[in-house]
Amino acid sequence: MLSLRQRKSAFGLIRSRMETITCSIIIPSYNHGRHIERSIGSALSQTLKGFEVIVVDDGSTDDTPARAGQFGNRIRYIRQANGGLGSARNTGIKASRGSYLQFLDADDYIAPAKLELQVAAMTANRGVDVVYSDCTMTGPDSEGRSYASRPINEQDPLATLVKDNPIPVHAAVIRKEAVLMAGMYDESRAIHEDWDLWIRLALKGSRFLYLPGDLAHYHREASVISANQGLMFDRAKSLLDKHVRNPEMIASGRAYLDRFVATQYLLLAANARGHKCWELTRSLLFRAAKADWRSLTLRLWLYFPETVLHQALDVFAGKERAIPDNIRRSI
Repeated sequence: MLSLRQRKSAFGLIRSRMETITCSIIIPSYNHGRHIERSIGSALSQTLKGFEVIVVDDGSTDDTPARAGQFGNRIRYIRQANGGLGSARNTGIKASRGSYLQFLDADDYIAPAKLELQVAAMTANRGVDVVYSDCTMTGPDSEGRSYASRPINEQDPLATLVKDNPIPVHAAVIRKEAVLMAGMYDESRAIHEDWDLWIRLALKGSRFLYLPGDLAHYHREASVISANQGLMFDRAKSLLDKHVRNPEMIASGRAYLDRFVATQYLLLAANARGHKCWELTRSLLFRAAKADWRSLTLRLWLYFPETVLHQALDVFAGKERAIPDNIRRSI
């Protein structure tokens, strides 16, 4: 016969196994071992009852397995061959048991009350698929704190999302059913995965709800992707190519499509300007103006004479810069 202590222990084990998983926190990681303990720690510190933490190691070659292993059975650890961020997130989605999803990159972190507050808001607003809050951002050495997020037009989210991506993915909690209906993440490596998902959710009619509060943090120093100008050019071009052929985007209306096209060309122009490719910058600005001339601010119109001057000076000094190969292939 079991003792009272044994019965309590057995009951506790059964209860923990039967506990309903409300939210799944999915942490993809590729060679972010030096940051991942902070990320996992913030996930495990959530005040919400009934959540799980899934770490998807996307073929890391650093000490990610050992660092994640320190957390034992407090997390679910999945290792896969390197497939990119979209693939790792989709692996986490397929393994998840929660009705809500929290995506958290391995170099970022979230506040302890984030899931409790956002899931409560989601539960109170049954028609909402995305609840998002403020997200702070810092640069190297945690300097230059600023906001990486801002409220969007919730009555017409597509009107905001064709112009910008103001919602870092970890600033939000998303209804899993909506993510599945939208087709999960695009697994092609050269695309803005987060922005692409928000656009597809908006095209499907998903509702977004802003909940004030600093509940997430984006660590810009650790982001290798956003610091790679060539890759960012490829991602903007891929997003443009994808959605100008997307029947749902086309059906949304000419105004949305034109503004989206202009926005992507402006991003490409900014990248070309960063590479000091002056003629290409002007060409891309012309394409943006052709799609939607209202998208160009006075400062952007001034880029035309500015780039002509810079190009003339470079030619005079014999420093005219060739277009990088990856950009040449994309345009």
